[in-house]
Amino acid sequence: MRQRDKLLMLAKSIKTMISKGETMNNLIKITAGLLIITMVIFVSDADYQDQVNQAETYKYNVCHGYHPDYEGRKPQCD
Repeated sequence: MRQRDKLLMLAKSIKTMISKGETMNNLIKITAGLLIITMVIFVSDADYQDQVNQAETYKYNVCHGYHPDYEGRKPQCD
């Protein structure tokens, strides 16, 4: 095999490795993006659940006379 042919084969293999590396790099970026989106959704849902729990606790405490309705929500006590 001639020296020129060896260099061309080396250049092709380097090009292939670089193109695969870019694909892997894009895969890592996509995976990281999906992970971030999942975390944001999880945190948002946890924050919503905290708000719901706080509202239920407030209603319970006001309805059972533990503290006055200082936020003026006027909860419906059953």
